[in-house]
Amino acid sequence: MELNFSVQIVQMVLLIGVQSTPAIIEYKRASVIMYNEPKKCPYCNCLFLTNMDYEAHVSFRHWRRSKNDVWEWMPAKDAPHIVQRIKVSGEFTDGVYTYRLSEDDALIFRRRINKLY
Repeated sequence: MELNFSVQIVQMVLLIGVQSTPAIIEYKRASVIMYNEPKKCPYCNCLFLTNMDYEAHVSFRHWRRSKNDVWEWMPAKDAPHIVQRIKVSGEFTDGVYTYRLSEDDALIFRRRINKLY
């Protein structure tokens, strides 16, 4: 009986030892690109190690919904690269959204292409 009890204690100690060691688990899908250096968000100070995290953050974090829930908007000063592209080509589409600039060039608007209203 004592032997059994001590074996259980040793097993518990081994399990605790295994669980307490830090481990880095990498989950990588085929479409995920790991950056060599962290990539900074152009709008804030967030840093990202994969393209999937970066694109999700940039696509959703800094845009605000309009009252009619059709358009999303962002101040133009926060995204000068989008403003420049709109001024060069007028309204443009990236395959998911259509982007437009307000009349006073203060806001950028975007609308999902395949959204039904």
